[in-house]
Amino acid sequence: MTTPLAAQADPPLLLRNIRILDLSGSDPVLKPDQSVLIDGGTITAVGPTAVVTTPSAARVVDGGGRIAMPGLVDMHVHVWDEAALGAYLARGVTTIRNASGMPFHLRLAQEITAGQIAGPRLITTGPILNGDGPNAQVNHQIVANGIEARAAVRAQHEAGYRHIKVYSNLSREAYEAARDEARALGMTVMGHTPEGIREAGMPRTRPFNIAFEELLDDGFITFEHIESIVWHGLREAHDEAAAKISPPG
Repeated sequence: MTTPLAAQADPPLLLRNIRILDLSGSDPVLKPDQSVLIDGGTITAVGPTAVVTTPSAARVVDGGGRIAMPGLVDMHVHVWDEAALGAYLARGVTTIRNASGMPFHLRLAQEITAGQIAGPRLITTGPILNGDGPNAQVNHQIVANGIEARAAVRAQHEAGYRHIKVYSNLSREAYEAARDEARALGMTVMGHTPEGIREAGMPRTRPFNIAFEELLDDGFITFEHIESIVWHGLREAHDEAAAKISPPG
């Protein structure tokens, strides 16, 4: 049986002769001749090399003046398999937020936390909540009304998800039900800006059924993708500017 990574009795690790990128102030500062002590997988000391005590059993690695900095966080990823996890670690990404959850993501998150597999801390939404329409995809959980939306959010919570992602095609009834159920369960909401049912002429000659402004105080953690702002929030400003440009002839 393979011993979990977190249970392996590795000696303390001391990284010495490194520069620390300190981001705690208003401006980043590079601190020279620093050391970092890692014991049991946890950073236990950071400071000038002359101050940080080296345990007798520690493995010492000379950083050669290289820069050490906090792990990067990628707030929007799509993890499709376990093999991708190592690529994030190799690039210094130590936390990822998966934006299209499936059951295996919950398993991966648990195994990473337990030290059974190597990977960045994995935060995941549940399956994307969407309605039928032009942006529906095979990996989406389709909900047509408020009853279905509430049931879907409850089912995701019971499965272990704590974050939901909403998508463009959600009807007003389905979106508001999902939002309210998530609030009641203490789940966060992120995603595309729901548009309501797409009708003829939208959005070129008619605005979407759900206005962008209605969503601004709905407690989204994030609106995903810049087009959500350009397509919705700046639509009128863009149209006004475009109207001032007359075509040739």
